Amino acid sequence: MADTADVVIIGGGVIGCAIAYDLAGAGLKVILLEQEAVGSGASSAAAGLIVPLHAAEEGERTPLFELYLASARRFPDLVAELEEATGLRVDFDRSGPLRVAATEDEEELLRESFEAWERIEALTVEWVDGKTLREMEPELAPDVCCGVFSKDESRLHPGRFTRALACGAAQRGARIRTGCPALGVRQRNGRFEAVQTLDGEISARELIIAAGAWSRVPCAWFGVHVPIGPARGQMVALRPPTRLLRHSLLSFNGAIHPALDGTVHVGSTLELVGFDTRTTAEGIATILGILPRLLPALNPAPVERVWAGLRPWCEDGLPAVGRLPGCEGAILAGGHFKLGILGSAITARTVKTLVADGQVDPLIAPFTPQRFAEGA
Repeated sequence: MADTADVVIIGGGVIGCAIAYDLAGAGLKVILLEQEAVGSGASSAAAGLIVPLHAAEEGERTPLFELYLASARRFPDLVAELEEATGLRVDFDRSGPLRVAATEDEEELLRESFEAWERIEALTVEWVDGKTLREMEPELAPDVCCGVFSKDESRLHPGRFTRALACGAAQRGARIRTGCPALGVRQRNGRFEAVQTLDGEISARELIIAAGAWSRVPCAWFGVHVPIGPARGQMVALRPPTRLLRHSLLSFNGAIHPALDGTVHVGSTLELVGFDTRTTAEGIATILGILPRLLPALNPAPVERVWAGLRPWCEDGLPAVGRLPGCEGAILAGGHFKLGILGSAITARTVKTLVADGQVDPLIAPFTPQRFAEGA
């Protein structure tokens, strides 16, 4: 059975759902295809950090940092809009993370980063000594000697946020088809015309590939090699009997995040093991090994669950947002690696500008998939 749309999106993760939300809000007829359930991949497995300082390098306002900073600034209004429209809560936590050091070497590295972040003058950062840290977080390990507090950064529940985007997109008229993988495309003279599914073709003028770690497959339908693949990250949820932590702790060895449901999430690993989403004894042991270093009071806490997600990792370390080389009507939005939740807001806005207005936002110009043209 044939169908039509203005835009077809492949991928129901946070990037695809955010794009569907913005495009439907612009009055476009949108169909989103997801092979499993909305947010069933990396989007629900993520930590949900809104931390643009992760993209800051050596005190320079690089294009990558500007991209993620612009995205972070969209979240307060976007979250408020979504929660009001859908009635869904995404646990938006604006308390700010603490980046901490537990050795002299880590303190030196953290001090260098702090001075670089101060030079950027984009976000408020505060150096915190050990005494003040323990006033903020009394259960910290004795060896934690200092930290950096970033009050302008935040965190949310990634799965709930993704589902809220999908719900909001549907309210705006987008059709979300779960359990419906894209099987191929029809094109003519270098121009995209339709997506093939088990239920028939969907004709559209634009195709957006937001398939996360699987993005290279639909790109290959157009003869374009895109070096995006999976990077597994394992995480653990603990349930302590009492609240032990108020802020997310970010360290050189891992991170600990308090959730509003009373659990504490600990992670994460980075493993290039293909499309293997299994958790391993080695991975979980590595994760739990940070507890004595940072928050030993969590050691007796029961393990509630363990999980793994496949982050979309691009070999050059940069996201890819823009038109595919030599493929009229095909757009790629992927490769955000660990920062997909953070990058979703600005990716959606810039893709909407590209589709609805035919304009390339300067924020995404440095990340064009045209850089992969040699692999076509």
